[in-house]
Amino acid sequence: MVEAFDVKWNKAGDHYAILIDRKVIIYNMNAEPQATLEHRVRVHCIRYFEHPVYGEVLALGTDDKLIQFHSTSDGKLLQEVKGHRARF
Repeated sequence: MVEAFDVKWNKAGDHYAILIDRKVIIYNMNAEPQATLEHRVRVHCIRYFEHPVYGEVLALGTDDKLIQFHSTSDGKLLQEVKGHRARF
């Protein structure tokens, strides 16, 4: 049995993301996985975010002090920010 740490819905309410330790799965409204994001260390938080360049993205805060912005349609890594002080 796997426990989800967080679930977030996008603003339009047409898909959602589930955080499970080092993995995030984005689902559509039919509960079909659209993308799976895997990271080498624990992901602490997820949030849908309106990026000024890419539009709606999923932001991940990770244990290795990274913030990553991923496409919500295919999970592609769009941007990564390094060096924040806290764990997330």
